[in-house]
Amino acid sequence: MTTIAASIDHQMIAADSRCSTDGWMFDVHKLRQGPQTAFGAAGTWEQILKFYAALEKNGEIEGECDVTVLELRKDSIWVYDGSLLAFPIKQRFWAIGTGAPYAIAAMHLGKTPIEAVEIASHYDPATGGPIEHIRVGNVRTKSK
Repeated sequence: MTTIAASIDHQMIAADSRCSTDGWMFDVHKLRQGPQTAFGAAGTWEQILKFYAALEKNGEIEGECDVTVLELRKDSIWVYDGSLLAFPIKQRFWAIGTGAPYAIAAMHLGKTPIEAVEIASHYDPATGGPIEHIRVGNVRTKSK
């Protein structure tokens, strides 16, 4: 699936770019930026695009949407789980996707979200491709 990692202390969210469907692998942009916020989504590419389209239109998601999204705000991390209703979590860093356990452990040991996604890519076969990141309030940057 993917690895998306966010940290309040680093004011950063990072994601791998690997996407796979029907036996093909390609790179995509999994992160989106809003005013003073950044989002990273995990799920099928079709469902991710559906979620982002609804979010950008301030609309509703039609039908089911099997996607998990991290939102990094300046002082908090929020999680969306299949809807446009988000809930805050107390942790100062978090990760989602199949590589999340590796990324969470890496950030627990002081690594940045970029480093956490890179570490996850060594152990999770569904995480790979160039790593991108967004600093809250700044533009997207290609890391590797």
